[in-house]
Amino acid sequence: MAIVIKRRVKAPKPQPVVSRKQAPEHLDSMCLGVLGQSPDAAIPWWLMASYLYYHHDVSLLSDGLYDMIAKAMLEAWPELEHDHKHLITVDDLKAGTLYRLTAKDYPNRTKAAAVGLVDSNMGLSIKYIPS
Repeated sequence: MAIVIKRRVKAPKPQPVVSRKQAPEHLDSMCLGVLGQSPDAAIPWWLMASYLYYHHDVSLLSDGLYDMIAKAMLEAWPELEHDHKHLITVDDLKAGTLYRLTAKDYPNRTKAAAVGLVDSNMGLSIKYIPS
């Protein structure tokens, strides 16, 4: 059976490429200010940034600061203390990623803090399901 085309239809316009939502520069400054007061705060900041990046396609921190935090934590790893330190391994820091963690692996307070930062600083509403 032959297919008959009665009229030509224009192809729809392609959707624009969606870029990752970038963090405002002041979040990098905020993070650096907190880290200057407490180096241990690198752990929750890195967790929040990873959670948002890998599970919500949102950059809380610039890529450069994210990498810098990983390197700084690697150098100071034995001295750092935080309730969630066990979620990060030395291999994660060497690789510069927490891609291996699922959304359920992140503590609820980490997810809630990350979502709050994004909402108040970027105007994005992100829903997360508590573990």
